[in-house]
Amino acid sequence: MDGWDFVDLATKAKELSISDGTLRARLLSGDLLCFTHVTKCRAHADEGEWLPAYDPERFPMVEWIDHGSAFRGDRDADPRDGWPPNRTPCYHIFGWVALAPDITATILTRGSTPVDYAPVGVLDCDSKLACRLVIHVDPRREWVTVNGGEYAEGGYWRDIPATLKPNDLYLRAAADSTSKTLSPRKEQSYLGIIAAMRALLRDKDGGAFPSEAKIIDQLVDRYKTVDGVSKRKLEDVFADATRTAGDLTRPK
Repeated sequence: MDGWDFVDLATKAKELSISDGTLRARLLSGDLLCFTHVTKCRAHADEGEWLPAYDPERFPMVEWIDHGSAFRGDRDADPRDGWPPNRTPCYHIFGWVALAPDITATILTRGSTPVDYAPVGVLDCDSKLACRLVIHVDPRREWVTVNGGEYAEGGYWRDIPATLKPNDLYLRAAADSTSKTLSPRKEQSYLGIIAAMRALLRDKDGGAFPSEAKIIDQLVDRYKTVDGVSKRKLEDVFADATRTAGDLTRPK
């Protein structure tokens, strides 16, 4: 997402040239806004509030599916899990969302906080709050084995609530540091490009190099003064490219 690169707390502290403790203090004071990434979470807004129609240019870091509002009479029984809330706009949301400062403070001071019913904010491309949401995450189920005859099936299922921890916190990278900090998505894209260029050099219509080793030898011989162009580094990068995109030189 152009202009919306995110870094973890340690990387942000280095970017700002401050200690981890100073960054933590700024986060606790609400001076910096933290984000976390959600994957198709259920969410709802307050009654009378809603997200606008989705526009990828206006919202480059988050997407959602609008399910409309749930209208039920007061005598109607609520759903078993409380979803969707009555008379509120409902969504499935995925991408980067902003955390309220008190949620960030709870994570940093207590080590974690439940995700279910956590308030988050959807920001637009100008970093303006478009809508506040409450997200809903189902607990993970874990089987607990119990020795003895207390349980006929030998154990029971236990719900483990999903939580947010410090390693789930991210901050926006500075505009001048986006080129220094490579997001996982960009890294995968670059490795795919490298794999395609390598395949082109091996092709008879490209460079017709007989092997990857010959490509590396020529790159090192001609461009060894360029940062990163070394035999060992190129071998590692080509290996990563193969793991990402496969060997594109093989016939299909």
